[in-house]
Amino acid sequence: MKIINKILKTNYFNEFKRSKYYNYYKKQRICNNNIFVMCCDEKTIKLLESNTFKNYNVFSHIKRGSLKYFKLLSNCKYIITDNTIDNCYIKKDNQIVITLCNKENEYLGRNSKDDYFDIGSLQRTLMNSDYIIFSNEKIKELIIRNYMLENILTGKIICKNNILKIFEQIILNKNNNARFDVVKNNGKQNILIYAGNLARNGITSSLKNLLMNVDINDKNYYIVYDVDLAKDNKEQLLDLKKEINYIAIDGNTNMSLFQKIKLLLFRSNILPINKDIDKLYKLDIKRLFPNMIVSDVIQFGGYDFRKILLFSSFDCNKIIYVHSNMLDEIKTRKIQHRPTLEYAYNVYNKVAIVSDTLFESTSEISKRKDNIFIANNIIDYKSIIKKSKQDIKFDSFTESNIELNKLIKILNSDSKKFITIGRFSKEKGHERLINSFNKLYLKNKNIHLIIIGGKGDKYSETLNLAKSLESKDNIILIKNMSNPYSVLGKCDYFVLPSYYEGFGLVLAEADILDIPVISTNIDGPKKFMEKNNGVMVENSEEGIYNGMERLLKGEIKPMKVDYDKYNEEALKGYYSLLGDKNEK
Repeated sequence: MKIINKILKTNYFNEFKRSKYYNYYKKQRICNNNIFVMCCDEKTIKLLESNTFKNYNVFSHIKRGSLKYFKLLSNCKYIITDNTIDNCYIKKDNQIVITLCNKENEYLGRNSKDDYFDIGSLQRTLMNSDYIIFSNEKIKELIIRNYMLENILTGKIICKNNILKIFEQIILNKNNNARFDVVKNNGKQNILIYAGNLARNGITSSLKNLLMNVDINDKNYYIVYDVDLAKDNKEQLLDLKKEINYIAIDGNTNMSLFQKIKLLLFRSNILPINKDIDKLYKLDIKRLFPNMIVSDVIQFGGYDFRKILLFSSFDCNKIIYVHSNMLDEIKTRKIQHRPTLEYAYNVYNKVAIVSDTLFESTSEISKRKDNIFIANNIIDYKSIIKKSKQDIKFDSFTESNIELNKLIKILNSDSKKFITIGRFSKEKGHERLINSFNKLYLKNKNIHLIIIGGKGDKYSETLNLAKSLESKDNIILIKNMSNPYSVLGKCDYFVLPSYYEGFGLVLAEADILDIPVISTNIDGPKKFMEKNNGVMVENSEEGIYNGMERLLKGEIKPMKVDYDKYNEEALKGYYSLLGDKNEK
């Protein structure tokens, strides 16, 4: 029934157009005399329609997204545009794309105040271009810098002096002494890292911590995100170092309707994985990253069915991260697809687990052990300390059951404050934490519980539970807060009540701020806690209650981990994953 619902929800008009383009792409032959002029000004169109190019068929004023538009994308030798090309476009080997860049605006691309996020269309168009004609040197520098095209742009570039002579030289092979240049390449290897939806969670924090610590002088780093999935979290990009580049991807994989249905049947466990899946996604790589040469790709999130398949099809060193016990994720949250993971954990060169306690569950899925590597999360402790000292603020998107001024008053009071941080989701164990807190509250009224979470489907349910208990006025829920460390730093105790975790990064973050912590006795954080004399409690509501009681009595002290040493080892683990095994 689920597969039927998915098929019924399909926008068949869009799928029809996309499948028609795919059909044109596969079957249409390139006509060497066809010129497709897209979105150019009338002066440029008339120039191309003049007698100079009388032996060529010039197509202009074609509606974007029409079937004729897609057909011309598939059979024209020359594509000339001063705008962007549709996101379905896959360039054929013998096509020539010429892009005219005329916009003079220093607030372009990454430097834009509003549009720094959705920049993929122009990035791809320029990466597809064999020739880029800039109106002047200033525009050239702005576009290349702000769209982060250094080291990945392969087309020839020129600043416009006589557009007719340039067209003659490109199309008619006439030697008009137009001098083309190329974008400088620093010779370093390019690494692509898929960042998922950039959500405010532990995975994104881990990635940002990694990027703060890697040697940016050794490699060129490019963060990849899906525009549709990450649009609500675009501010995360503003935290990146200027040396870290990013590429926005969008659109759907080109495929026939039949191929789409087969993929849905695989996703629904009705059919095995299509043996042609690699070919399908190799075409998508050509669509999304035209002409880009990379040494390593990293599927850092380890989630997203389609992106797992996409990055598995690169012809380079492929790495996929495992941030949690995926057997539990399949069973509890049902957000992973076991056949996809079985395929991926065998096709990717390296499977990076963030804790050695994830080895068993990961190898049970892959039936392999030889390609599983430990790559512990980097912990940017200096940034955490700095953020903990900042003023407490709610964001425009923050939801809470308490006013900010009242929260600040409680944090500055002599009340003992328990805190946990984790998305509002079943596996985080918030329900049993609240019940344990309520039991403790009945003995001691001068305590508060604060739960800070990001995305998750249990916020309302958690709020209703809190409202039903005697301690309701002492339970604070905060959903989506860009700087939770400002609150964490003012709390007395941290509790990790999860049913399972990959590592439990927030345990370390609390310890950095000299806060005593407890964790349920689960695989993810176990080795870290044992190594640093941390306290683990029974994985039950009673165990959590007993641990909270011990915290309140002062029986548990901060672990005081040496995070410089920890990060040094974690970085070695990361570098061991790369294709050249370049350990620092």
